[in-house]
Amino acid sequence: MQEQEFEWGAASTTGREQVFLAIRPNGLATLTGHLVFRVTVTTSQGELTFSEWSAQLPSRPTKGHCSVLPSRGRSLSTLFTVACNGFSTVMPPLTYCITAGQGDDAVLLNCGREAVVTSITLPPGDAVANNNLDLTVKATDSLGGSIFHKLSVIVEKQTIDTMLEDGSSSLDDLEVLARTENLPALTRLVQAIVPALTDTPPSPAEPPSSEGKIKDMKRTKHIEVRKRMISALASVPVQTVEAVQQVSQAMSTVTAVPEEVTVSMQLSTTQALLGLSDSLLKLSANASGRAGPGKEDVARFLVMATGHVLEALRASTLMGEEEENDRETKSGIEERQKVTAGVLGTVDRLQNVLLSDRVPGEEVISVSTPALALALDRCKPGTLANYQIQGTEETSGSFSLPKSLPIPDGDDNAIDVEMVSFANNPYSWSENGSEVTGMVSSLTLKSSKDRGVLPVDNLSESIEIMLPRSGKSASAITWTEISADGNLTVIAVNITRDDTALVVVVEARSRAVLPAMFLFLRVDEWPTETEYNLTASLGHYTGHTWVINAEELPGLGTYYLAIKVAAEEAEGPEIWTTPGTLQERNGSLFLATFSARCLFWMDEEQTWSGSGCKVGPRTTPLVTQCLCYQLDIIRCRLPCATQHSGC
Repeated sequence: MQEQEFEWGAASTTGREQVFLAIRPNGLATLTGHLVFRVTVTTSQGELTFSEWSAQLPSRPTKGHCSVLPSRGRSLSTLFTVACNGFSTVMPPLTYCITAGQGDDAVLLNCGREAVVTSITLPPGDAVANNNLDLTVKATDSLGGSIFHKLSVIVEKQTIDTMLEDGSSSLDDLEVLARTENLPALTRLVQAIVPALTDTPPSPAEPPSSEGKIKDMKRTKHIEVRKRMISALASVPVQTVEAVQQVSQAMSTVTAVPEEVTVSMQLSTTQALLGLSDSLLKLSANASGRAGPGKEDVARFLVMATGHVLEALRASTLMGEEEENDRETKSGIEERQKVTAGVLGTVDRLQNVLLSDRVPGEEVISVSTPALALALDRCKPGTLANYQIQGTEETSGSFSLPKSLPIPDGDDNAIDVEMVSFANNPYSWSENGSEVTGMVSSLTLKSSKDRGVLPVDNLSESIEIMLPRSGKSASAITWTEISADGNLTVIAVNITRDDTALVVVVEARSRAVLPAMFLFLRVDEWPTETEYNLTASLGHYTGHTWVINAEELPGLGTYYLAIKVAAEEAEGPEIWTTPGTLQERNGSLFLATFSARCLFWMDEEQTWSGSGCKVGPRTTPLVTQCLCYQLDIIRCRLPCATQHSGC
């Protein structure tokens, strides 16, 4: 038997020394012939035992040839044909999936056993590359073995005006294709129409004063076209995983411009996404060895579409949407509540889809979009002590669990850890929603057996949540130079709320070590080294952040903060030395103050609350540390957020 190289790190999501072994899709694609897995177990007494499993890996399909005709056309008025021949396999039948574009922008056009597909509408090509559109045909056998063929075609983009004047039947075709449930043709038409909505600059003959009116007219026209596309897509039932991907990609494309997606369209989209995520869960349950796209890829498209709805919700809240109910009216708030509920329901279903066949020990699943990010893991109960989870992006938050959790270690059921991060507050419609700024993150622990939420409260140690601040709020902070000559530097701080923490941060730019220093805080009057309300000392190793939580402050009003560098260090120049240079002392220290507040969402009350969480000492101008003693008070879910402002 010939041994073949097997890259465990690339092919497996668990590695080779775990209780479970999970192989990635196509992880065995480079291997052929007879495959043997040997499992070796070492007992606690040092004895060895092993078992073997074998499988026969058939060869992949044989590559043929594909072509597209005509070789040049327009995005809406030209019907193309993609024809393939010469492909063969020892494991029939073959399924041909055609995609347009590359990478994350690739759009699934068709999936079926037909080697020749006619009357295809294609999206426009890359304008920078002479309108060239890349097509990929993936031929897959009954066991999932596949081979690819690439080709290209020139597709010119048509504008919305051209479409309405010369090809108005394209919009009418939406309803026709929806009624006949011709889903592949419908989604292809949508992918061709959306690029035509790209704004074009006003004609030179049009006076500048008319630009605003023209822009409003175009927006109204675009909204109507997008509404018709969403309505058509939402009305067609899906029967396959490929259909779920096609509709979710089309929905994502239609909703990609937040200002042109009204609240009523958001509601229609979220209802459609809820149905698509339910269908994906059911359809993917019996999809092993199938030829089409994997459920993980399809789920990512649904996450992208859900993120677009969130961006549209934020845009409509900020704009007030004159054509819709004003956000202050009861009906307007109720509509936005339904959108948020639909988004959260879709996210919950997608988490179930992504975790449905995972085993403990696999790497964390990360799905990230500009508006929404998921980080999902399946763990054994005994591994949750000091457990940390975070997203892959630098702007993602993180959760760190304490050493002890009220979850029995002996429980045989795995625990699902589900972290969701929203770039903006999904509850912006709530009474105090405008007070929440920056990222909102949620962590939920569930039983993998029945998806039941596990209560986590009354902890002896806090859960640490690190939430990045928005670049806008961080840049609004004012920095003040501190005297390093041993004298007091005093600044005024206005405290206008009795439920926020005051954060004092000292930085030394281009310095290797910060000096020790003393801080004094006093209300209404300047503090001295003997007269103050609160004081703190900051040493080399204790950090240079002072967090004063609301309950520590005497009350509201104007406070005066004084800071003094320790005398013995103000005199010595060596403390200011960085590797290779001798820095000047004056102007090297900077002080900033800002307020911060950690909040969690109370589902039944439909409001944000700061009870049970406090701002931690690792807070900086760029990230807020929140310390909480429960994952939630209501429904064991913690959407945690922060509120910031300058002082």
